[in-house]
Amino acid sequence: MRYAKWLIVSCVLVVIAFTILCARAVFSVASINVDYSYFDTAEVEKANDLLDHYYGASLIFIREDKVIDLINENTGLKVESVTKKFPNVLEIKLKERQECFCIKSESGYLILDDEYTVVDIRDNPKNSVDGLDNIILNFGNSEFDASLLHLRSTLDIGREDLLKSVTDMIAQINSPRDFIKEITVEEKEKGINYYVNFKTFEGVVIEVRKALDNPTEKITLAQNKYLSLFDRDKLTGKIAVYTTDNGQTVATYTNQ
Repeated sequence: MRYAKWLIVSCVLVVIAFTILCARAVFSVASINVDYSYFDTAEVEKANDLLDHYYGASLIFIREDKVIDLINENTGLKVESVTKKFPNVLEIKLKERQECFCIKSESGYLILDDEYTVVDIRDNPKNSVDGLDNIILNFGNSEFDASLLHLRSTLDIGREDLLKSVTDMIAQINSPRDFIKEITVEEKEKGINYYVNFKTFEGVVIEVRKALDNPTEKITLAQNKYLSLFDRDKLTGKIAVYTTDNGQTVATYTNQ
C-alpha cells in the first residue's frame, strides 16, 4: 500500500516536472518588440542591451513591474507599457522623458521630468530640447534636502499629499513652462498650512494659501483673476487665493 502511494506521488511529480519543462519551452521569449518614440542612440542601445537577457526566459514568469524598474532605473527612457503576447512575444513601449522642472543644488541644476524624476544634472536650468527655462522648484523652509537627489532618483519632499496638490494645480495651467518661472513651497504651520507661490514670467505672483485644501479650485480662481487684470498689473503685485472665515474661497489682487 505504501509502495503504491509513493508510485502515485512520483508519477504526479514527473507529470508536473514534464509540464513545467514543456511550458518553459513553449513560452520561452523568442521575440522582443520595442517601440521607441525616442532617438538618442546611446539610450536606445542601453535599453536593448538590458532587454536582451529576457530572451529565452519564460514569458509566464516575467513580471512587468520588474521590466519597468530595469529600464527606468538604468536608462534615461520611460516605459509606457509592457505587454506579454503569448506564447513567446514581449512588447515594450518606451518614450523620452520630458524635462519640466529644475532644482538648484550644490552640484548644479537637477533637471526633473513631469513625474519628478531626475533626468540630468547641468550648470543651467535650460531645457535641452527648446532652450527655454525649466520651472524652478523651491521648498522654502521645509526639511527637503536636494543633496539626497541623484540621477534617476525621484523627488521626495516627505509629504506626498503636498506634492500631489502642487501637481494638481500645475495640471490646471495650459503650457505651464510658458507661464510659470518659479514655484516656491513654504510651510506656514508645521504639517498643516502650506503656501504655494507661483512666480509668473510677467512678474505677478500667485499665492495659494492652505494649498492642501481644494488646490484645483484655488488655482482656477487665481487664473481667472489673472486674466481679469490689465496688462500693466500683470507685471507686479500678488494674487492671493484663500478661504474666508465664512467658507468662501476668493482670489484678491494687491499691487505691491
